[in-house]
Amino acid sequence: MGLNMIIVGLDLSPKSPGCFKYTLDEEMKPIAYDYLGFTDVKKNQKEKVHFYHKKDTFNHYLEREEWMLTKILDFCEDASHISIEDYAFAANGRVFHIAEFTGLIKYHLFQAGKKIRLYDPASIKIFATTRGNCDKISMAEAYLKKKTIGFDYSELPEVKKTSGISPTSDLIDAFFACGLLSTELTLREGITTIRDYDKDIIRIFNRVTKNSPVNLLDTDFIQK
Repeated sequence: MGLNMIIVGLDLSPKSPGCFKYTLDEEMKPIAYDYLGFTDVKKNQKEKVHFYHKKDTFNHYLEREEWMLTKILDFCEDASHISIEDYAFAANGRVFHIAEFTGLIKYHLFQAGKKIRLYDPASIKIFATTRGNCDKISMAEAYLKKKTIGFDYSELPEVKKTSGISPTSDLIDAFFACGLLSTELTLREGITTIRDYDKDIIRIFNRVTKNSPVNLLDTDFIQK
């Protein structure tokens, strides 16, 4: 696999996408990280969380998405593998805008030669909390108990609502999507075996769904 592989997890939405990156050593252990977020709330702006004014910055939502696209692609440029939280098919709201924006990102990453893995939301939630139907507060609590390096939660808005808050919840989802990808690559490289994990992690790699009828380890990455 080589030294210092770089992987990225993405939680995509047209208003506040979250991006998290790991640099992995030869044993697939995280040795460095980076992240990228977006916000339309001025006080939430940070060095790595970009602010935009939702009324005055762009003439049209497509201009905003183009601006985000450029920054996300730059963030992913040095990564070989990208994991993306797949669609929540029971979601409400502007689902077509979400699908449109996600498809745009997927297309450009595919054209850039990245190896793409789609994880259904329940798998990411199980990976984080053992529960596929957990809320955003539970995801934040799991993040605070994490055993690997990550961004400073105290610098971002606290997650107090079950529906979450941006950009914190988006970055947390991206973090766990990246962590799940790291685990999958560790298994694929033979550094660990499925027997090394607890029943909940085993469940992720054995589970099948209507939209993913083959388990993860028997499913190829999306790539050119």
